[in-house]
Amino acid sequence: MFKDINTLLSKSIKKVGIWEQVRSEQIEKLYREELERLLTRNIMERLKVLYFKDGMITIACLDEQIVEKLKSFEADIIKKINLFVGNACLHSVRYLT
Repeated sequence: MFKDINTLLSKSIKKVGIWEQVRSEQIEKLYREELERLLTRNIMERLKVLYFKDGMITIACLDEQIVEKLKSFEADIIKKINLFVGNACLHSVRYLT
């Protein structure tokens, strides 16, 4: 008789048409949290996760050495996020330098 609140919330979000925005925010947050876990605070202050769109997350960073370090974590982070959200929605990372 009673329905799970998570199911009802998911259906409502999809119905209203904001599902893509909610998913994008979730992926950006997960990517940011994973970077915070892997990098020092000093490095995190020098980069910014900008947005997720069309399977790609965009990160701004003006330091090429940091970008190279980010690239070394990229595949693992993508895999972890896709496992967490339940599908392969994140495909790549773009770096704005």
